[in-house]
Formats: sequence, C-alpha cells, structure tokens
Amino acid sequence: MNVFRWDRAQRDVIRGGIAWNWRFAGFGAAMGLVAVVMVFAGEVLTGTYLLIGSVPAAVVGLAPQRDARRPVLIVGVLFGVSILLGSILAVWVPLAVVGMFVVGYLAAQVAAWKPAGVVALSVILPLTAIGLTYQGIADSAKVAGLMILGAIGSYIWALVLPEYEGDVPQQPQMTPAEAKRYGLVLGVAGAVSTLVAFALDVDFVGWLVGSTLLVIRPTWDLLSARGIGRVISVIVGGVAAALLLLADLPTPAIAIVLWLVLVTMAATSASRWYVTPAFTSFLILWALLYGQAERNGVKVKLDERVVDTVIGVAVAYLVSGAFLLLGRVAANRPHDEARVAS
Repeated sequence: MNVFRWDRAQRDVIRGGIAWNWRFAGFGAAMGLVAVVMVFAGEVLTGTYLLIGSVPAAVVGLAPQRDARRPVLIVGVLFGVSILLGSILAVWVPLAVVGMFVVGYLAAQVAAWKPAGVVALSVILPLTAIGLTYQGIADSAKVAGLMILGAIGSYIWALVLPEYEGDVPQQPQMTPAEAKRYGLVLGVAGAVSTLVAFALDVDFVGWLVGSTLLVIRPTWDLLSARGIGRVISVIVGGVAAALLLLADLPTPAIAIVLWLVLVTMAATSASRWYVTPAFTSFLILWALLYGQAERNGVKVKLDERVVDTVIGVAVAYLVSGAFLLLGRVAANRPHDEARVAS
C-alpha cells in the first residue's frame, strides 16, 4: 500500500526551494469552498474575510492525527481577535505606539513558551498591525467575526478529513533568552513603524506597520540572509493585490483567483523560500483595497502601496541595525573597562 508520509512528501516535491504538497492543496481547496461561493454570489468582502480566516490553517497545515489539528482552530481564532485588538489600539496614537510594543514583546514570549507560538507569531502580530487601519471597532468586529467563522470552518474540515501516517512537523522554538531579545526587537520595530505611519498620515497605517513585522527577524544575520526573500515576497504580494483591483475582473474570476491563492498557499506552506508572506500580503491588502474602493469609490494608488511597503521594510532594517550596534557596544564594554583597569 502506498502510504503518504508527511516528511517524505516534503522531500519528494521540493523543486528549487518550492515544496508542493498535494494533501495540503486538497485541504486548502476544501477550506476555501464556502468563501468562494460567497464571492461568486457577489459578497466579495465577506467571502474574502472568510478566506483570510483559513490562512492560519493553510500555514499550520494538516497534521497526520486529528488530535494534533487543534492549532488550526486556536491560531485561527487569535487571527480574528488580532484584527479587533489592532482597531482598539488605533483609537489613540500613543496607545497604538505603546500597544504595538507590548504586543510585539509578549508575542515573542509566547513563541518561546509553545511550539505553535512560532506560527502564531508569524501571522498574529502582523494582523494586529493591519487592525490599525480600521477606524471603527464595529467594522473590525465584523471582520474579526468573519475570520473566526472561516477558522471554525477550516477546523471542521480538519476533523472531517482522514488521518494518515506521518509525523507532526516540529516548529523551531526560541529559548527564553532569545525570546526576550527578539521581543524587544519586535516591540521597538512595531512601535517605531506605528509612529512613522501615523506621522506620515498614510492611507493604510496597518499596511506599513505590517510590512515591518512581516520582514523583521530576531538577528541582523537572519535579516540579512533571509530578509531579502521576505521583502520580495511581501512586495510581490502587495503589488499583485493592487493589480487585481486595477484589472477590474468580473466577480467569478475574482472568486477563482482568491481560491487558487489559498490552495497554492496551503500546498507550498513547507517551502524553503518565503512564498507564504506573498500570499498573506496579497489576501490582506486585497481586502483593504477592495473595501476602500467599495466604500469611497477610491481607485488604488499602486505607487503609494509600494512606497508604504518600502518604508515598512526600511524601519525593520533600521531597528535591527540599531540593536546590532547596541549589542556590539555592550559586548566591547567589558574589554574596554578591563583595558582601563590594567
């Protein structure tokens, strides 16, 4: 009998850094069905937010055993709550700045405490930033509710789909010391980018801040080695979302595009290359842009979205570079004191 094994599947389908998992692709296709039907019916934003609620499940993947699939629901619910939290922080700029620092620091501690916290860190923190864009708690509560419904639907599919032979992939986990340092980096990056976004009065405050938090890494070495891939991924996803809106496609075509994005995101979630941020960026910015156009009749300004992304990425590099310099100064201080004493 040809038994599917999770670890073997990853090795067999990797081509140049891209991993394709057909089981996960099927999971993504199932998760997106209700959302796609909603978009087909003309409820584009409703369907989009339901689809975004399935993003955590696409990132986590379908674990071999059903009792190991609970993170699909937990992370998905937190996904929606994060949007609501961001909108609450946005009511007052000082609260937003301080709040993003606190959320960033605490998120890193959770990542060190629970293995699934690493996944939560990669999706929940940027979503809290995106929540800063919403100017009313009522609107964000509706969005959060739709995302949570999408997460619940994904979990139902996870329970319905059969178990298979394989091992649960282990997420890398930070030590408490690493989490404290990374928490400071995340917190400062979130606070600085929030302050910059509000000071520049950009249309999508959360997009600039979210770009920072999608790119930032625990150390300068990781940011330098892997950051460029994340930068390209975020920019590509954002530009693709803007182009989709500019294309003015009929609703059925939009539904198919969104469905294929979720399917591909789920299927390639184990890739070495940073493809997941591109899909996440695409879906979130598409929802923001479409919502603004639907409310105000505003056409998307592609150049402004690219500039917002570049500014957010620049903040990530500046903050990471500042921590690198501070670390070197702290490391050299004992040597300087010893030299003076001698």
